[in-house]
Amino acid sequence: MRLSLAVAASVATLLSACGGASEDDPATVTPTPGEVVGLSSAKVLEADFKATRIQFDESKDEMIIEAIPFDDDVYSGRYTRDTSLDRGAYRAYVSVNGFDNYIAYFDESATGAVNGAVVASDRYLDHGYRGAMYARTGNVTLPSTTQRAFYNGDYVGLRTNAKGGPMETVIGEANMEVDFSDDTVRGAINNRAVVFSTDPTTATDPILSTIVFADSDLSRTNGTFTGGIATPDVDGTYEGMLADGTTDASEMVGITEIIIGDYSENGTFIAIE
Repeated sequence: MRLSLAVAASVATLLSACGGASEDDPATVTPTPGEVVGLSSAKVLEADFKATRIQFDESKDEMIIEAIPFDDDVYSGRYTRDTSLDRGAYRAYVSVNGFDNYIAYFDESATGAVNGAVVASDRYLDHGYRGAMYARTGNVTLPSTTQRAFYNGDYVGLRTNAKGGPMETVIGEANMEVDFSDDTVRGAINNRAVVFSTDPTTATDPILSTIVFADSDLSRTNGTFTGGIATPDVDGTYEGMLADGTTDASEMVGITEIIIGDYSENGTFIAIE
């Protein structure tokens, strides 16, 4: 029996993540929930986001999403490629098992030093099951002299409404700055726009073209940062890490949660110096 949005939302509050063992062993870093430690690191968001593992399997060109209910018949859902949903450098992967349609976006830098992903569905009230991750496959060497660096790249997000309705894909430009002399990070997502809706017959609500990140502290222990949103009447957070690409600390990857009224948008960005 197909669940209504209201029933599905009630069920969602009762289900817990079912991590389980996996036989998948792709030759890429495996993000794990919790705090980032060390230099070769990764993180998957926890709490209400449900996903406990988000990983790209390069050998099969698939995404592995673990512990999100109803996206597959086994512990590790495998999302297959859908080029029609690609947005810039971000590659789209989908799971359409059963009643639920999930979309995941993934990108990695040209050097392979960083990668990020986001996944969500439009089938539930209260934003449904979702997840986001970022990873660094190598080390990071932070400059020790007075220096400022600017990073630019692409952003992709998935926007859902707490009251239900379509899920929208949002794109934008990530413009970030790091002051290594004071260990501070700031930036913004500019030129934001909705480019896809899972229900194109529904009118798209307006979207802020710019989201400004508040200043945040840069950890010299592992090159990570976490901060809030500075744009008025917008709640949320951003976080990420630096990595060595072609030069020391020349790459950045991060994720966002942007909350405006009933809308919640989770996104990921990769920015290069």
